[in-house]
Amino acid sequence: MMAIRVNGGSMWRERDKYFRMLWVACVVVVLCGTSSLCLTLPKPVELVDTVSISLTINVALLGFNGKGGYQYHATPEAMSSLLRETLGTYRPSSLEHHRELGVEYLLSYNVVNLPQPYLHTLSQRLGASFRTADQTRVQGGMGEGEEIEYSVDVTTNDWTQYFDELHKATFVKESTPFIYGEYTIIIINTDKKELQAQRDNASPPQLQPKWTYSYNYGSGPTQSWVSAGRYVVLDISAGPVSYGPSDAGEGAISKASFPQLEKFQTKLERAQEQSLGIESFVEIESHLATIVQSAVQYVFVPDIRLAPIDADKVLVPIIVMRNHNMFNPWIGGHKYSIDLDRIKAEIAQMTLPNQELIVLNDIHGLHEHKHIAMAVSKSRKTDSIHELNVLGRYVLQERSYLDSKALLQQMKDAQDSIVSSFLETQDHIPETQAFFIDTLPPMDFQEEGESAKNTLARPVGTRILPVYVFSLLGMEHNLLLDHFSLWAASKDAVIVLQTDAENVSVPYFSMKERIYVHPYDPTSSIIAGVGASLGGINSATHRYSAIHDRIVTSYMWAHGHQPWGVFGAGKGLSQIQKDMVLRNAVLSRLDLALQTINNATGLIRTFAQEYLLGPFGEAVKARDETGEEVETSESESEREREQGSVTGSMESLGLTKSMVDGLYREMARLATLFTSVATRVKRYELEEAYRHSASVPLAATSLADYVRTQLATSKLEIGCCYLQHTPAQHQHHTTEYVIIMLIIAAGCAIAFVQLRRTSSARNTRRRPSVPRRT
Repeated sequence: MMAIRVNGGSMWRERDKYFRMLWVACVVVVLCGTSSLCLTLPKPVELVDTVSISLTINVALLGFNGKGGYQYHATPEAMSSLLRETLGTYRPSSLEHHRELGVEYLLSYNVVNLPQPYLHTLSQRLGASFRTADQTRVQGGMGEGEEIEYSVDVTTNDWTQYFDELHKATFVKESTPFIYGEYTIIIINTDKKELQAQRDNASPPQLQPKWTYSYNYGSGPTQSWVSAGRYVVLDISAGPVSYGPSDAGEGAISKASFPQLEKFQTKLERAQEQSLGIESFVEIESHLATIVQSAVQYVFVPDIRLAPIDADKVLVPIIVMRNHNMFNPWIGGHKYSIDLDRIKAEIAQMTLPNQELIVLNDIHGLHEHKHIAMAVSKSRKTDSIHELNVLGRYVLQERSYLDSKALLQQMKDAQDSIVSSFLETQDHIPETQAFFIDTLPPMDFQEEGESAKNTLARPVGTRILPVYVFSLLGMEHNLLLDHFSLWAASKDAVIVLQTDAENVSVPYFSMKERIYVHPYDPTSSIIAGVGASLGGINSATHRYSAIHDRIVTSYMWAHGHQPWGVFGAGKGLSQIQKDMVLRNAVLSRLDLALQTINNATGLIRTFAQEYLLGPFGEAVKARDETGEEVETSESESEREREQGSVTGSMESLGLTKSMVDGLYREMARLATLFTSVATRVKRYELEEAYRHSASVPLAATSLADYVRTQLATSKLEIGCCYLQHTPAQHQHHTTEYVIIMLIIAAGCAIAFVQLRRTSSARNTRRRPSVPRRT
């Protein structure tokens, strides 16, 4: 009896489900009939929401073929598949606006295992470097030991040439010139036993050596760095190293930041002894994939710090404002000198095609400009902080600093008078006159003819980006900008601080040592500030995270050939960052055009839903007072409109619908235009993409203005009309309604019969059995 009840209950539940499905079907039929939803739903116009750009990332594995450290073997196919699954697409962001751009990268990964000779050559080079270090240590009376920390300086020409040749021989073919966008991460896994054999010119030892080694790119020990070319390097056998912010900030690098194969030593040795074949460990590959993703997000496809401004000419006046007469930074031969030639060479790499650049320099006394002296005084602030002393204890100290935001705002307010007085000086009159003589006025509309086409191919206008170098003496020894920086940049200006202090500690550490900056030499700070403002280049330590809705930090790629941060070598821009100048300009134009198009599309959709579509999305048709559809020619509608008849007023509804369709077509045409620009970016033809993208923002803005004007005019034209949603009452809908009513009636009848049958069956099964009386 128990089983029968359960099965019966299940049967009732199934039948109730069928009844609910039947009633839903009846409701859908009624809606389709009354609103003609199934027949008159308009097809939306397909517009581009994001621009997709293909990008290939090369991953070179050196020492992962079973001949490197711990004989670990990584399969390129599995690594490539893991990278595609974890980071197949990526959208860079705008740090200025804290939002993702309308550009999406479609990432593909070319993972290769480098041949064994490359690893053997690297082992020989490292072994020779260690041998030289040992000889120097013995000569210095330091003795020998097992636990030694070697440091390899990879800024020398022979090491730079080695990695350049390795990268070129693997990924750059002579028949195909190297192009923008082909970026590579080289991951190294050396065998320390082989390194010791190369160091001692002997056989490899049986046990793992206890000594460690790390690399140095001019700013402390590291395992990873950004090269001067189009590749980055990581050695997981080096280290472990630790560095980053010391004030509990995020992004610090520790032993857990990079995969350490020694943690898997027992498993790897057991697999080797049992001849099972050393397979890839998921944990190791996942960690390597995370590092590759970090290189993509922070180095290869970084965020845009400040959107580049289109300008036909760029003037960068570097003005030294000093409160002393102790030295002149523009005169060479002393440690406070500014390397103007190096600055000009680096800024020239930040300009866009067809841009004319002039870099001027001058020096003024701070006492000559009262408003500037007041700005410096107002931005000077003091905080109380806790710092470690020589005894390892925290002590309370007061520390003065300059508020960069306040100083930039003060300089912006007085910028016109400062720059004008600078440009009017006798020394720069000939250069400035020649610079401004051919400046073209801005154009609002495109003219006809080939000359107008050539004019629109170049950005119009002149941009002046002043760089203010505050050379201040007699201040606090540890005076910096915002506690830890020597420069700050905005779209309008760059400020740089110079003092006579050789070393000033900042809240960063490297291994067991503090990090110091050098305020006496502002050359690298000037390059970093102009790169951020003029080229929109972002440092390799910060990016915007849409998940956290804030800027996140990682110092994994802080070392290397870059002028940003306290760990950068300060030698200038790498080739990756130089590529980003042109790429940022193209992406900013596409993103601006996409925003403009999306805003205009939203206006059209709102207008269409309000005036041209019914409550269920069906197209609205003009009707007269009797309910009949109005179909009139243009001449008749004009005549009736003059007579003020209802038919004439409703004809404007048809004209409005035609106008909206035309706007959608223009939107689609413009979307095709910047899709063609994206295609050139996919082919890494950045200069061609830049030239073709020059007119895209202007065309999008013109179209958006036209949309607003047409929609406002259409609202005035149909202002005399109103919308009334009623069921259709036409002759040709009679058969449709009869069919609908028959379907509803049949459904109700079937439901009624089924309910009676189930009710009677339920009563029969629940009727208790009455025992017979004897």
